[in-house]
Formats: sequence, structure tokens, C-alpha cells
Amino acid sequence: AYAAETGDASSAALATRFWESMVGRKMYVTGGIGARSDFERFGDDWELPPDAYLETCAAIGSAFFSGWMAALTGEGRYMDEFERVIYNALLTAVAEDGCHYTYQNPLNTARGERWDWHGCPCCPPMFLKLTGALPGYVYASDAEGLRVNLFIGGEADCTVGGQRVILRQTTRYPDEGVVEISVVAERPVKFPLRIRIPGWARGVENPFGLYASDGVRDWSLTLNGAALKPALDRGYAVVDREWRTGDKVTLTLDVSPRTIRADARVKDVAGCHAVARGPV
Repeated sequence: AYAAETGDASSAALATRFWESMVGRKMYVTGGIGARSDFERFGDDWELPPDAYLETCAAIGSAFFSGWMAALTGEGRYMDEFERVIYNALLTAVAEDGCHYTYQNPLNTARGERWDWHGCPCCPPMFLKLTGALPGYVYASDAEGLRVNLFIGGEADCTVGGQRVILRQTTRYPDEGVVEISVVAERPVKFPLRIRIPGWARGVENPFGLYASDGVRDWSLTLNGAALKPALDRGYAVVDREWRTGDKVTLTLDVSPRTIRADARVKDVAGCHAVARGPV
């Protein structure tokens, strides 16, 4: 946050190093972090036992960290990890009734109940903090134009080049892989629209190879029904054109099931696989 607000290069470099260490060597496939319960802390590199602590607050903190890095750099890999947390570590921490929650989230446990209260009640307000902030992460606007970071139905009212532009997103993601983005503009306006193509949809489960999957993923993009072959820039498909009211971009992602395995250096889960579908 300090680097993003001040532009301090040394702070940005340090934050990048910390983030790469966390995501590349210490993060669970669910986005959980914290292999050790004492001081709720990271373990050593590649130390990822399935019965680890994985505090709810820690995962939420990592999502905010990734969100700041995305704002700082405009790189899609940070929103990939943000998305990993919200669909796996965040939503699983709260029961369907909204009144019970988990403080820790080991991948394997004999304990199935959730709490309605805990002596250290930090997780419920952190859950609300992230869900309350979530709308602000769906889109981003900067000197490069507009970015679509997350695939969540709704409407964004933006300003591009001094002109009002509305983006309307319709989708059933992550259950389905089709995302429709419609444009409403007061008059024709030229700008690049950047649409994140998730790493998992490009065969990249983790930017550092901590996790990998077999097979080939595919994705496609159309503009007003016509196929596009857009350039990829830092994880985003770039569609740079003069936009008019009624223009519609449709992104189609392959959300068929796949299996994921960890790097061989993660000894605790040798021979194990996770089953994924889209970001879940």
C-alpha cells in the first residue's frame, strides 16, 4: 500500500519479493497460508502439510496484498491469486446460514463443525471487510484504459478520457465460463479494454510452478459476435478500439474439471491431486 501510494521503488521491490515468496513457495492450492499454528505463521519453503493451520484472516490478508500489487503493477497474476482466495479460502470459511464460521481451514480434518463465536473473533469482521471491498476490485481504471479484473455480474460507471462509460457484465461464472461485457457510452470513445485471462485458463495454475495441471485449457473472445485474436499483455487480453453503445465482448473460458498436482518439493502431498473446476 505504501509503495502504491508513494511510488517508492524500493518498497515496491520488497513487496514483490515478499509476494513471490508467499505465492511461489508457501501458498496452498486453496489460497490458504500459514503452515504453522504457533504465531499463525508461514513454515519453510515447500512446507505445506494438509493438516496445517490456514487461518481465515491470513488468507483474507493475502487477498488484500494481491489487490494492492495489482493496483501497483497492472499485472493479472495478482488478481489470479486474489480470485483464488475469494472462491476457495473466503467463501468456505462461512456457513450457508451466515452465522457460523471457521477460524482455521486445514485441507483435511476430522472436525466438521463451525463456530458461532470464538474468544479471538477476528475472522468475521475480516470476512465482512473483504466482501464489502470486493466491488472495488472487479474493475480498474488508469491511464491505460479500463481493466476487467473479476467476472462478477453488475455494472460499473467509469470515466475514460473525461467521458462517462458504463460497463455491464452478465455471467454465471464460475459455474459457467461465459462472460458478457456490454458498453454504454455517451458518444464514441477510443480506449483499450483489458480483460483478465486467468492463469488457470491458460494452463498456468501458479506463476512460479508451485502447482501444475495436465491437459490444455482454451479460451476465446468475440466482439459483437465476431471472433477476436487479441494480444495478451501482463495476463490481460487487450481490445483497443473506438467503443460505441451496444458493443459487446464475450469471453468464453473452459471450466471443465481438471486435476492439479503440487511441485515435487512439497513432500507432504506427494502422490496427491486436487480436482478443480475453473477457479474453484
